[in-house]
Amino acid sequence: MTEPKPVRLRRKAPTGEEFVDRARMIVPRIRERADEAERLRTLPGDMMDVVREAGMLHAFIPERYGGYNLNWGPQIAAGRAVARGCASTAWLVSVVGSHAGYVGRMSEAAQDDVWGGGEGVLICTGAVPIGVEVRRTAGGFRVSGQWAFCSGVDHSAWALVRGTPVGEEDGPQHYMLFPREAFSIVDDWFVSGMRATGSKSVRLEDAFVPEYRTLPLPELFAMHPPGSKVSKGPVYSYSFRAYAGSALMGPIIGAAEAAFDLFIEGLKESGRDLADPYVQMLVGETDAEVRAAGQLLDNVLKTQAHYATRMLPVPMEHRVAFVRDRAFACRLSLRAVDRMAGQADLQQSLSDAPLQRYHRDIHAMCQQIGINWDRNMTNVARQILGLKTDIPYLNEA
Repeated sequence: MTEPKPVRLRRKAPTGEEFVDRARMIVPRIRERADEAERLRTLPGDMMDVVREAGMLHAFIPERYGGYNLNWGPQIAAGRAVARGCASTAWLVSVVGSHAGYVGRMSEAAQDDVWGGGEGVLICTGAVPIGVEVRRTAGGFRVSGQWAFCSGVDHSAWALVRGTPVGEEDGPQHYMLFPREAFSIVDDWFVSGMRATGSKSVRLEDAFVPEYRTLPLPELFAMHPPGSKVSKGPVYSYSFRAYAGSALMGPIIGAAEAAFDLFIEGLKESGRDLADPYVQMLVGETDAEVRAAGQLLDNVLKTQAHYATRMLPVPMEHRVAFVRDRAFACRLSLRAVDRMAGQADLQQSLSDAPLQRYHRDIHAMCQQIGINWDRNMTNVARQILGLKTDIPYLNEA
């Protein structure tokens, strides 16, 4: 595994459209290595270099560090494009790449630590804490424990984890930023889908983190967090709760679109009777679901941009729509790929066929809590019925 290395691109920052065009340009190189990456359970180092050199990690890095300071949305569209080559790589672009926006909301000193030596670094996050202990000490915290599902950790120079300090259990969780030398990687990523994300666990053993590299979760997600004093733009200044979860949609919908292209190609080569009404219904219904999912994503991003660029609060009607439409778009993608995998010809039914990889990957991605169907739709229903939900964003005034 190659060590993460600083990359400082000497080029003009692209527009959002140009950023997505760059993503499309690397798809052929990504596609030809997708099978290898799945076997390795992580992206090969030179494959990750392709992502870095295309500037895919620069969307939310502040301009003063050589980043692009883009608005929210292009990195999701870029992930959607990259998914046509590899869903796992798209996940690193759209989801893990957006973690730079978290750091851009933290203190200037924390940002200097991360990007002061070069801006092309990846920042993984730990989603599931195991045996975590956070203790206050002079100047910061001492932290021990393990965090699972750290996508891209093999290529990450920093890890952003969270926990609640001992004795403050009624208080908020704190996000805490650790450099690579502070944590170890636990090789426990043995899964059926999204293998190439390398979403292994990270472990800390009594590691110290200075207070300036920490931030309580509510403060990180609120309007005008500390980083907004030095980093300008909605990603650093606007409420991050409005964005949360939507980065997951790009890789899922892009993967469904790629699977549909492969499915149609397979149908044409299989010798099946394309005039058969059953085949036509199969194609028509699947096309409708994939296109509808894409339109839901486009609408979510358009609505988010409307409020964020104007720094306006999102009314509850649209908060509910964000949660509902994220989950429903992914549900449509899942239905479509299930149908395609179930009706694929013999060649496309082989385990190493790209269509089957997309089937596995979409199933894995749709389990993520931000777009999980059961969790999100029951909470949407609770909000509509006037009940308290498990999603704070749907309870806030």
